Formats: sequence, structure tokens, C-alpha cells
Amino acid sequence: MTSVIRNDVLNVSEKGKNKYQAFHSERIIKKSVKLRDTIHRGNLKTMASIKDKPKRTVQKVIAAMNMTDKSIEVARDRGLGTDDLLTYDVVPSPLLFGDDGLMTKPEKSQLVRELEETLKPDDYCYRHKDDSTFLIDVMAAIRRVPLSGLTSFSDLLSKFAETTSLYHHHGRCDYIIYHDDPLVKDTERLRRCSATPVVLSSIELSTPIPKNMSTFWPSSQNKLLLETLVYAFLRDRSMEMHKEPTVLSQLCIDSGKWKCIKIHNGTEYNMQHLQS
Repeated sequence: MTSVIRNDVLNVSEKGKNKYQAFHSERIIKKSVKLRDTIHRGNLKTMASIKDKPKRTVQKVIAAMNMTDKSIEVARDRGLGTDDLLTYDVVPSPLLFGDDGLMTKPEKSQLVRELEETLKPDDYCYRHKDDSTFLIDVMAAIRRVPLSGLTSFSDLLSKFAETTSLYHHHGRCDYIIYHDDPLVKDTERLRRCSATPVVLSSIELSTPIPKNMSTFWPSSQNKLLLETLVYAFLRDRSMEMHKEPTVLSQLCIDSGKWKCIKIHNGTEYNMQHLQS
């Protein structure tokens, strides 16, 4: 029982008296409301108001059970033994897709909890070493950059470089550029975003930042163009400024278009063993 239902049930008498006094005052004494006007229900919440939802849930479970029984009977008619059938998950709908037709969302929070169970208190304490390496998720870091006061992608990348410049004083930085498979990731974009994507034909340093970035991120083409620009920007900047080694790594489907390189003291080194 919710607090709203409990409050309405315990105070039903007082609420009824208040409704009658309001009716008598408005229609008999003050006559601010016509006597023949509709008397609206109070719509007090009672135990009956919580019956609908469990009822629908039970009906859904019964329908799923009936569908499962039907699937087993069909399998038997086709000559598939029960032992063989029950080696698989017998469900009325595919496990990879939800009721909305999109791929099911992984339980990332559960995965994090499982990983944290093996950690010790000392694992949460960072101790800097001379040979430290910092892994930077490029697109995740860029999306956290505040856009206030920025007008072009040149401003965005400069601000992004400022947020990561601290790491370059303490060790090697590996920038990870992940170009995912659009057919797989587009499902997650559809779930996250409600705005219709606006696809840009090209993105350069001088290109103005869209007024509404919620129409920019849902497009996989926009992300690919931005990743290409970031790769060239970091490559030029690392060649000129960074003293510690910088690695531009990629994780993508078509790895032939991306070179995994290490830049140190103005020289590029091919990191073939990190190529995906």
C-alpha cells in the first residue's frame, strides 16, 4: 500500500465533509457555481486502485507460459526430444531483442559490481610511477567537455587538449579511438536519443559547432568524421608539444584506414602489435 492510498483511506471522512462544505458554500450561499453544474468525483485512492497493474502482469506471465508450452509441443511434433530442447532457453521471444524490437541492453552496473568485488582498498589508491601509462577514451572525454563559449570544432578540440594536458607531464598517454560497427551501435543510439539526427557532410576545425548537439551525436557518420578530425589534431599536436610518448590507438572494424602510432620526440613509430 502506497502512502497516497493510506492517507486517502484514513482521512476519507474528513475529505468527504470538506467536499460537502465546499458544495454548500459555492452553490447555496455564495452561488459562485450553478447548482446544476456537474459534481466531479474526488477520485480518492483505495485498495482497488492497485489491482490493475498486478492483473496485467499476471496475464502477461500466463501468456508467456502458454507460448512456452506451445513451443515445446511444436518441437515434439517435429521430432526434437525434450532433453535436446531444454538445453536451450525456451522463451516466447528472442533473448537478444526486447519488446520494443531493439537489442537488449547489457547490465553494465552488474558487470561493474562483479569487477569491484575483486578489488582491495589499495587498488583505489593511485601511486604514480615513472613508467605510468594513461588510457584516454577520446569520444567519452570529448562529450564531457563543456560547450559554453565554444563556437567551432577547433575550440572544442583545444578545450579537450587542455583537459588531458596534465597527464602528459606524468607519463605516456594512449588515446583510444573506437570506431564501432554502426549496425550494432545504432540500436543503442536509438534507445538513448529522441532527436532526429542531422548528418554533416564534412567536419573541419573551422566548422561551427551545431547549436543543438543532441542532433549531432545520434549519427554514426558524424562520429566518424569527428574521430578523423581528432586523430589528425592529436597527431599534429603530439609531434610539436608533448615530451612524453603519445600513442594514437584505434579499435575499429576496418583497421586499414587507421594507423596505430607512437609519437615521441618528433618521430612516429608504427605500433603494429596494437593494431586491431
